Parts: sequence; structure tokens; C-alpha cells
Amino acid sequence: MTAARLESINGFLIPPSGGFIQTQYTQLVTTTSVALTANVMKEIDVLTVTITPNKLNSIIKLEAQLMGEFSSTSSIWNAVGTFTRDGSNVVAQVGSRECGVSAFMINYDQDDDNTTMESCHLTFFDTPNTLSEITYKVAINTSISNTWYINRTVEDTDTNNRERAISSISATEVAG
Repeated sequence: MTAARLESINGFLIPPSGGFIQTQYTQLVTTTSVALTANVMKEIDVLTVTITPNKLNSIIKLEAQLMGEFSSTSSIWNAVGTFTRDGSNVVAQVGSRECGVSAFMINYDQDDDNTTMESCHLTFFDTPNTLSEITYKVAINTSISNTWYINRTVEDTDTNNRERAISSISATEVAG
């Protein structure tokens, strides 16, 4: 049996197909908010990650956790989370639908609509076919204009039943 030969780029060993090459990430521990316009994909600039692939045929595994709350309870029913690559949605538009990687999860009943966070967990495998730097961002598309409060509830009073959380985005290069 012969051992597999590892590829080397700039003195670093590159694993065989399926192996992890690098991970870049952003973890947001503070709170903020972003205004959303109905039917317009809005990039969340504070949830950005940049990666420069080492191999042309690499796969970029994107993962994100988006925690927070919409200012309008109705927004949860028609909202999707997605990733953008250099400003464009990684998911192709299908008709007039809101297209994304994942829907938002509702975590409350009507009585808690300003005091319990929603969440969106995203995973996507991108094949950018480039050796150039790529910027990925988390984005939201909703059919109702409102505000997304990141890492906090709408009613953000300092009491034990008003949650705070952490949102993040990561990009892992997988050898193709």
C-alpha cells in the first residue's frame, strides 16, 4: 500500500479531497439592529467573513447562527436567512419568491412576541471556483418592512426573562 501524497502550497501541506484547509469566522457578542425593507435582501454587515481559497476546486462550507427578534411579529412567517458572496445571494432567485438558505424559527407564543428571540441556523456549501478573496455575509429577506434586533429581544429591559445571545458566521475551506 502506498501513502497518499499531500499537496503543498506556499510551504503548507494541503489535505486530500474532503480535508479541512482553513476556517475563518466572525462572532458577534454585542447587540445592534438593522432596518429591513419589504422584499429587499438586506446584508447584515456585522456578520461578515472573508476567505481566500488555497485551491481552485475548494468547497467553502458556510455556517451561521442568527439570533435576535423582528420588531413585527408578522415578519417571522415570511422571512428567510441566506448568505451573500461578494454582494449576491448564493441561492438563485425562483420567480418572485423570497429565496434563501433557511427559514426563521419561532420560539414563542403570541404573549411573548416582544420578549423571546427568533433564530435562523444556516449551512450552505459554495463552490466559488476562485483563488481570489471572497466576502460572505449573512442576509435577511422578509415581506414586511421592520427592524431586526440582533442578539437581543425587542423589549430589551434588564430582567431575567429578556434574552441575549450570540450570532456568528464561519467559512471553512474544504479541499475539492
